[in-house]
Amino acid sequence: MRSELAICALALVSVLCGTRAGAQCDGWRYGPGQGWNGLSDTAFAATPWDPDGDGPLPQALVAGGAFTEAGTSIAAYVAMWDDSDWRPIGAGMNNTVRALTVYNGDLIAGGDFSTADGIEVGHVARWDGSSWRPLGSGVDDSVLALAVFNGELIAGGHFAAAGEASTGPIARWNGSGWQALGDGVSGGPSPYVFALTVFEGDLIVGGGFTMAGASSAGRIARWNGAAWQPVGTGFNGNVLSLATFDGGLVAGGTFNTADGTPASNVARWSAGSWQQLGGGFNGAVDALATRTGELYAGGAFTSSAGASMTRVARWAGA
Repeated sequence: MRSELAICALALVSVLCGTRAGAQCDGWRYGPGQGWNGLSDTAFAATPWDPDGDGPLPQALVAGGAFTEAGTSIAAYVAMWDDSDWRPIGAGMNNTVRALTVYNGDLIAGGDFSTADGIEVGHVARWDGSSWRPLGSGVDDSVLALAVFNGELIAGGHFAAAGEASTGPIARWNGSGWQALGDGVSGGPSPYVFALTVFEGDLIVGGGFTMAGASSAGRIARWNGAAWQPVGTGFNGNVLSLATFDGGLVAGGTFNTADGTPASNVARWSAGSWQQLGGGFNGAVDALATRTGELYAGGAFTSSAGASMTRVARWAGA
């Protein structure tokens, strides 16, 4: 089961401390005046967003999750922190927000919801500055990950169709319609997409699938804009998180082998193969984030190589 606390903590510290000048990042902050005690339930996603582009308003932090209150406001599953308080974004959604990104200046949200501002949106919606709008007819089930690649919005999740297209659990939005990424990803007991990132000019996709296009892909694959390719032989369990760090690619999840060699729930791609990162972890790695040149992991783990590490850890580089 994915660690909700880890996802919340890593997303918020990575976004706030990594993008705002003057943010206090010498320790965790919690309590009156800090804002972080203002959400009534779990946050699953966060992203920085500038509501007026090059205008005078400062960059804001947007959080999405299972909450219905933020600070002193009613905020249905999505809210914005503007350095003084949490504020709702429109009337919000009718269910959980699980992914956030920014595409062409608009805030994009994906998740379990089917309506936003009371209109049908199909699990993904954009905020145009005054209201939530659908992206076509959306997708037919939950969106768990969002990314921007080659000028298009990429959505991954539990769904099988996007708009009028049969796409499998990953699809692209080009600004006017949904399309598949080749033959998509498929296979395995949980053929879903849980994580997305961009690495070396390719879209990296992690999940529970075992096929990418016509190629065998052990829960991870890369899309170069025209074709699917495996990333090594992959993993024997689900990939739940991805990050780029120190010029490389890092994957976390619920696996114990990578490219057929031992790797306890976290691995890095180096010299054409997957290798365990340090001693790994004794439980799932649900979230990965980078901040000021450091890599953070969060999840259900309690130790690494015998050392106590309760659900969140920082890579020391050795």
